[in-house]
Amino acid sequence: MKKVNIGSIVNFVGGFMLMGTVLLTLFDVFGYWITGRSYAQVQELILALFVWVVYAGMGELYRSGDQISIDLLEKILPNKAKIIVQTVIDVIVLAFSGIVTYYAVLLTIRSVTKLTPVMKIPYCYIDAAIVFGAGTMVFFAVQRIIQNIKKLKQDKKGE
Repeated sequence: MKKVNIGSIVNFVGGFMLMGTVLLTLFDVFGYWITGRSYAQVQELILALFVWVVYAGMGELYRSGDQISIDLLEKILPNKAKIIVQTVIDVIVLAFSGIVTYYAVLLTIRSVTKLTPVMKIPYCYIDAAIVFGAGTMVFFAVQRIIQNIKKLKQDKKGE
């Protein structure tokens, strides 16, 4: 059985939503240029897709380590201390992402009956992006914590 790569799924979702955002924005710009009017339906879809891009990107940036960080400690600490500090940071990210995921699920459930003004799309489809983004961060934080613990055990055996 083929192993599923969560990172690839996150990249696909984020890339697909980004492509949709760009294409709809181009359509709206050229539509305004040609007809002299903007389409509220298109702008509403762009906003919804952009929310998905941001939250899908949040998990991917954390997974790849490309998020904004201050690496002063990383430069001055020995290797074992770096791993310990990174593990503490990952535990904090896990706790924060877990709380955000919990409240995002509650928000998504409550927003089933709330509709967007123009296209009448249930907000739960937009709010589910928060669940997706924070949920992937929980997954990747657990993954990084496990990797850091394995590194610490290997360093201990190597001593």
